[in-house]
Amino acid sequence: MASSKHLSFCISTKGRDHDVLRLCESLSQLVSLGFEDWEIIFVDQNADSRIQPIAETYRKRLPQVDYVSTPHEQGASKGRNVAAEIARGRWLLFVDDDAWMIPGVFSLITQQIIPGDEDILWLGRMVDHKGHPIKKEYPTTSRFITDSRDLWAVSGFILIARRVWNQVGPYDEHLGVGTHFGGDEDTDLVLRAMAQGCRILFDPELCYGHVPNPHPSDEKVLGLARGRGALLRKYETTAFGPGLKQALRSYLWEMRWKRPVVRVLGQKESAHHKALILSGVPQGYRDWRGIYG
Repeated sequence: MASSKHLSFCISTKGRDHDVLRLCESLSQLVSLGFEDWEIIFVDQNADSRIQPIAETYRKRLPQVDYVSTPHEQGASKGRNVAAEIARGRWLLFVDDDAWMIPGVFSLITQQIIPGDEDILWLGRMVDHKGHPIKKEYPTTSRFITDSRDLWAVSGFILIARRVWNQVGPYDEHLGVGTHFGGDEDTDLVLRAMAQGCRILFDPELCYGHVPNPHPSDEKVLGLARGRGALLRKYETTAFGPGLKQALRSYLWEMRWKRPVVRVLGQKESAHHKALILSGVPQGYRDWRGIYG
């Protein structure tokens, strides 16, 4: 679709109406800052279309709100791809439905990123409600990411120009929340961008709030681990393969030595989840090879 907006927020959502309300409230601050050349696209995967009333409410307060109901098309990657097809923005920002935007970040987006180089794909941090980073291994300074070994430390927040998206998208709908391989759809997209010569810039000032999940379900943990194993299998024979393999070996080694430590400390859930990761990564590797070659 031809671009007629500067920025599109692409949001695939299921089961989180209260979180979506918080996200909309955070986005409404853009209007108070005088920036109105943007839009939201909601892709509602709920069977009861519960996001539709929220979209109708915020149509009265925000510059442009589009709503699509796709209850028979499940998976975050599918929803994001639907949103991207509808989006009119020159830049696309893919936002989790349980996230919220932080006011200070809007200036960076509107004053530096949007007027800047469209060949740069921007990555940023997720932080909790106190502003603490959710991942401990985030870089502390802005830098270009050139090594696939670093991607698992920085993927999660993607701001991409429409022109680049048209070259490297869409999201792989076999990966991500709502699929057997429940993670690493973002990392996969960034790898494709790297393969086509796009510059990947991580900036710690580019961040958004995200609800931490201290007690994820077993299936959530397994899905994320399977996604990581699948990603290695997908890129194993490419130039990215050695770096991904090295990063994954380090990750699994960390899980192996930490598991008995946390078990001795009485952290049974943590020990159990590390066991799931140790089984889920090779499972994802095998399953991807068996299903997709």
